[in-house]
Amino acid sequence: MKRLSFLLVLLLLVGAFSASAQEEVTLRLSSWQWEDPSYAPFWEGTTAAFMEANPGVTIERFSFPLDQLFDRVDLEVAAGTPPDIIEVTGFNVFEYIDKGVLEPLNACFEGTDIVEKVAGQDSYAVDDMGNIYALNLSARTLALWVHQPMFDEAGIDVPTDFESFMAAAQALTNPDEEEFGLVLTNTAHSRLHEGVLIMVVGHGAHWTLDGQPAFSQPEVIAGVQFFKDLFDAGVMPRGVDGAGAQWPYFNSGKVGMTIDGPWYWVNLGNASPEVQSTVTIHPLPTDSARPTGGPNNLVGIAAGGPNQDLACEFIKSIATTEWGQVWTNSSGTINPIEGAVTDSFLMDNPWFQTFADDGPKFVPVAAPGLEVYHSDIVRIINNRLVEVLYDDRPVEEAMADLQADVEEFLEDQ
Repeated sequence: MKRLSFLLVLLLLVGAFSASAQEEVTLRLSSWQWEDPSYAPFWEGTTAAFMEANPGVTIERFSFPLDQLFDRVDLEVAAGTPPDIIEVTGFNVFEYIDKGVLEPLNACFEGTDIVEKVAGQDSYAVDDMGNIYALNLSARTLALWVHQPMFDEAGIDVPTDFESFMAAAQALTNPDEEEFGLVLTNTAHSRLHEGVLIMVVGHGAHWTLDGQPAFSQPEVIAGVQFFKDLFDAGVMPRGVDGAGAQWPYFNSGKVGMTIDGPWYWVNLGNASPEVQSTVTIHPLPTDSARPTGGPNNLVGIAAGGPNQDLACEFIKSIATTEWGQVWTNSSGTINPIEGAVTDSFLMDNPWFQTFADDGPKFVPVAAPGLEVYHSDIVRIINNRLVEVLYDDRPVEEAMADLQADVEEFLEDQ
């Protein structure tokens, strides 16, 4: 009897020790947003709440700036020790899916309403077999930002299509006063790619058709030509290289229009509150009025990781309307879960209404069918666009060369 009691106590102690050992788990969460004040309330709040609800679980920050983070992640993946939870962008998610870095989340989401409540969850970062690889955290679109006093002084209306867009840009341009109707990035930069894509989408097309390169479509040629016409008309400053160069022009109050996303609001307010107070935001002035955009931030689970079940529980814990509201309220970007954009938020931030309205209309930035190669495709496209803008290559000729460039690239993959 004593021996039996001793064995029972021993088993209980071993069980308690094992349970304790199992509970002491560290999850590494990879994100470039840990130090960003716009996103810190979401990440700090969700991780603290999860750790409180799961004693013994520690969520450790795997934190680097965006231009360094994925090199670090790749090193960890190559070493077989990837972070348990990986935040990805709306573009490189496809590369990570292709490389087998991310674990499908279908089993994780089973029994929940996440797929139904999160916009685009059943279509973005999903393979042909229906495997879902990441939770959508934010969706974004671009819109037309208007410096209203310049329009009022010129006595013109905000443009709503290509014709009125060109007319307004020309009417607001005054070289003698160094005033421009428009500022957009026009060097080999991702913003150039998307700026021209907006004009292509505005003509009802994309870089691909049925998943294949289609740069010689008449609508593509028309879209590129329209951007070239704006550029040649002198309505935008030349040599604008990314947001760091684009924003100061509009901040100065001497530019009538720009195209940007909701993240620009805070920058504009910090740099030029007097301009911010006179800005109005409108749908893109193209014939289709469809914005480029879509999922911008996503989060997934590392394939083959030792803590996938616990990582799944964390992913599910952040896919709630309450946390979606924290994301939207603090970052000024749309969390795609149902109810994330509240009436009170829109009342306090009326400038955001256009983004909320246009969100469901988005056309993806990555060329459909070529998403895995997005970074390379953007580079190849930009090389030809720069020739069109600065070397005066005829658009039709440059697009024919671009078609050949991309086809050759794909053959080598």
